[in-house]
Amino acid sequence: MGKWVDLSHPVTAGAPRRPGTPPPRLERITGPELSTFWVAFTFHQGTHVDLRGEPAVENLSGPGYLFDLGRSGPADLAAVDPGAGPGGVLILWTGRSDPVFSPPAMAWLKERAPRAVGVDARGFAPGGLHQARDAVLMDAGILVLENVTNLAGLPASGFEVFFFPLLIPGIDAVPVRVVARCPAAGT
Repeated sequence: MGKWVDLSHPVTAGAPRRPGTPPPRLERITGPELSTFWVAFTFHQGTHVDLRGEPAVENLSGPGYLFDLGRSGPADLAAVDPGAGPGGVLILWTGRSDPVFSPPAMAWLKERAPRAVGVDARGFAPGGLHQARDAVLMDAGILVLENVTNLAGLPASGFEVFFFPLLIPGIDAVPVRVVARCPAAGT
């Protein structure tokens, strides 16, 4: 079956978040007929998916492609393309907390026609550029996965990515568990 790799940050006070965003709060609630947790956090922190509307279930997985941008940077996507095809899940490994992807780089990603693009950062650009960069993909129906992690365990291609957001209508982001299934050794 292969190896599973969790690409998600746990929901903790130390999870990546935008400046000014409060950390999550977890509180245990108990009573005579109750034992549960109350959780409060903004949806644009930790590993989450930026979206418009409710994504179709069939769009929540796909073949994975890892773009290792550690040495080249966001401008050289084509140079490190592992052969990404339409319908894939592109994972961008930048090694930076606030990379800056240019408009041509975002257009290049959109032209690949993936189901989703994930990045190991809080977004494709910091500050006021963030929403504009997301919009390039989201306007084309491409989901945006932010703050993915544990990318060193992935091959360049040949793996599958699965991500399942909570189904909460009317929101623009939601926490997501992102996992990859890598091929078994020798396959």
